[in-house]
Amino acid sequence: MSLVICCPCGNPLDCDNLELVVSLVCPRCDRELLLEVADKDDVTSRAILTIMEGPRWIGERFLLPVGVDLAIGATGGNWLSLEDDNISDEHCKLHFTESGRVSIEDLCSASGTWIADQRILRGRLQPCQSFKLGDFRFRLDFQAPDGAPAPAVGEPVEDLSTRNLPTLDSVTSRQTPARWLIRDRFRIARTTMLVYAWLVAVHHACWLQLQEPYPWSPLAACLTGAGMLIGLTICCHRVTFAHKYCKFASIAVLVLLAAVDLAIGIHVPAVAALGLAATLALLIVRAPPESAAIPVALLGLAALTTTVVVTIQSLTSLFAARF
Repeated sequence: MSLVICCPCGNPLDCDNLELVVSLVCPRCDRELLLEVADKDDVTSRAILTIMEGPRWIGERFLLPVGVDLAIGATGGNWLSLEDDNISDEHCKLHFTESGRVSIEDLCSASGTWIADQRILRGRLQPCQSFKLGDFRFRLDFQAPDGAPAPAVGEPVEDLSTRNLPTLDSVTSRQTPARWLIRDRFRIARTTMLVYAWLVAVHHACWLQLQEPYPWSPLAACLTGAGMLIGLTICCHRVTFAHKYCKFASIAVLVLLAAVDLAIGIHVPAVAALGLAATLALLIVRAPPESAAIPVALLGLAALTTTVVVTIQSLTSLFAARF
């Protein structure tokens, strides 16, 4: 799975060519986030947090920014927000120092923060060590910028080969299509939204040029489609469980788009948008039961297929009108 990068203010950050990036600036709070540390030999490493066990989201990985407090809890605004009855609003916080140490501190949570079988108030996390809060277990790893395993700063490389690594047994055992859909539902939702964004932008750009008696100019229609593409793309990147409320933006935008399409007479795409909004709501508001995962996925596939069909029809009609 790809890395999720979040600012401590709760804003998810998008980044291409992550292996080449040393720092990022959060557009919301203007904070510069350092992503890696270096030892005296100028060997760099990054701290990665992986969800190993839990009711959902197993396998998701998060890159720890350097030198800032990273809060984990149940409410929005935390660096990592987890919807779980056994997790307090502000449960614990992590801190990755420039010297390469990762510390963890419990924030007076009700169920506690645990390293192995020990409930802790504060402590240092070792490479490949796990900690637990609520029903979730996390593992800390260190990686080189290219993704290869790396020791923590100041730790000999050979120590990694003798360490017992926790494994993702709960992912590989009894894997079914429904469990795969539930586990990767946010990634599936983001990909579906991105594909839909391109389709609906092309469809509307073509449809606006075909309206009689006042067809739009190609430039105005294309600019309108580009605006829709940009808006939907921004929303699709906010579909992440790490932020409690941002994930609802895509659903709201789809419902608004369906209302506009119904008002101007584009009925089939409007129904498809509502179907996709229902799919996202069923996938990302709460983890669906295994019995409902496949039907929900089929509903989303039907909505996406309908959008593909109407987009091809609009492209064909525009081509026929022009040539």
